[in-house]
Amino acid sequence: MSKLFGANTIDIGGTPMLLTVTGGSAVHLAAPAQPPGSGRMAVLEHYLRSKDPDRVQLLAVYDRRALAEPRWSATTLCGREWSMMIGGDGGSVSLFRETAFAPTCRRCLAVVDRQFPKPAADDRLALVARLAADKVLEGGHVEVHNVPADQVALLRGAVKKLLRAATSHSVVTHVLQAGQIIVVCDAIYDQKSHDRIAEAIASLPIFKSESDSQGLTRTPAEPDWVLDWRQWGVF
Repeated sequence: MSKLFGANTIDIGGTPMLLTVTGGSAVHLAAPAQPPGSGRMAVLEHYLRSKDPDRVQLLAVYDRRALAEPRWSATTLCGREWSMMIGGDGGSVSLFRETAFAPTCRRCLAVVDRQFPKPAADDRLALVARLAADKVLEGGHVEVHNVPADQVALLRGAVKKLLRAATSHSVVTHVLQAGQIIVVCDAIYDQKSHDRIAEAIASLPIFKSESDSQGLTRTPAEPDWVLDWRQWGVF
């Protein structure tokens, strides 16, 4: 007998969470209902009872009893009413042929993040935050590269705290890509416009075909608004 698939869930901190859709493109999380057995089924009841050949075929690989258990909260972690479970290992359970194996709703993910203990601050966090804040005060912006994933949020918060104490100007931070953040203060950036132009010209790449007066190949210097987390080990 072929294996029948149950509800499409992921385990978060030892608790199964149902992957659901609400009508949009995001994939949400629904927690188990409390008390157990007082919640919703994973799939709409009329889907399970439908005689439509296409729907019957879609559900043929799923354990209908598992899908019919009233075990899920009526709303997602972000507070929205969900329509039904999204298909998982057994394929789609709807005619839209949708499947998913992880949540994409940012608000649901934020709720999940709050359930885990905050990461410990790295020994170099205070130093890099101070250096980054100083760069923003000098020129209006800074990029910090190769920041460990568990330190990104801590570093953003630490830099903003330092800048709030040093200036009344608005400051924003962005995660450009994994391990890379940028901090910008538009007011300071504009004030330093003339210096910024001069710095940009000075930092233009020098191609390898160009050599200095001693015949040595020059290499472009790292822009002074860029910091690398890895360079600031604490010994």
